[in-house]
Amino acid sequence: MADVQERIAVVARLRPAASCALVRHTSTEVVVQVPRGSDTVNNQVEEYSFSFAKVFGTEATQREVFDFVAKDLVRGALDGINCSIFAYGQTGSGKTHTICGDHQARGIIPRALNCLFNAIEGRHDGVDYSVSLSFIEVYKEVGYDLLSKDPSPGGLAHGERLFAEW
Repeated sequence: MADVQERIAVVARLRPAASCALVRHTSTEVVVQVPRGSDTVNNQVEEYSFSFAKVFGTEATQREVFDFVAKDLVRGALDGINCSIFAYGQTGSGKTHTICGDHQARGIIPRALNCLFNAIEGRHDGVDYSVSLSFIEVYKEVGYDLLSKDPSPGGLAHGERLFAEW
């Protein structure tokens, strides 16, 4: 474990852009152009550039995203490394699709569980493994357990606030 690096990697996954903005990307950068009207003087920035460890375009598959973002984290967890994956974005930006997926394209959660249990099954080291995990959605400072069958806030003292008021 001494050779394991501690790091935070920020990754972007793009959805088709709205008609009001032009988006182009490379493997590590997203550039957003916001068209401005030409009938008045406007000194606002028209182009914004954002850098990431990796950018997945609209054509990226669930497998590609999982392989880059989560596969090594799941394997590292078996070696005692704590890890977290956060999906962040506005409503409708594709977080649930990326994390959960659907019947045709499984997301990070089902792929992580499959990878985890396959890796445990493949180890013949005489170690008994105990697995505990959580998948939590935070919405308006209320935690929701994504593995619960109850859609109401739960698993966190029934909707307790996750952040202290200052």
